[in-house]
Amino acid sequence: MLKNISLICEVVVSAQAEKLTAEIYPDFSYAEENKIQDIEHALKEEILRLNTSLPKFKQIQKILIRNTEFEKTTTKKIKRNMRGGNQNV
Repeated sequence: MLKNISLICEVVVSAQAEKLTAEIYPDFSYAEENKIQDIEHALKEEILRLNTSLPKFKQIQKILIRNTEFEKTTTKKIKRNMRGGNQNV
């Protein structure tokens, strides 16, 4: 569902400290084309809107924004244990 948000290029969702956390690499090109200055704020709004349609246990409670793409395997899948390069939101 998060991948359907145009501002999200890549995302990994995991449980961290008992909170459902979305680690997001934004689509910076989309943000620039659509003159989105505050990517963090725009992502928060989109996720809040999504959360209203989800049951409580599926709602995103924390967002981490990455400045770099996720490291990938040779088959272009995200290496889940190789995350980093983010900031807390």
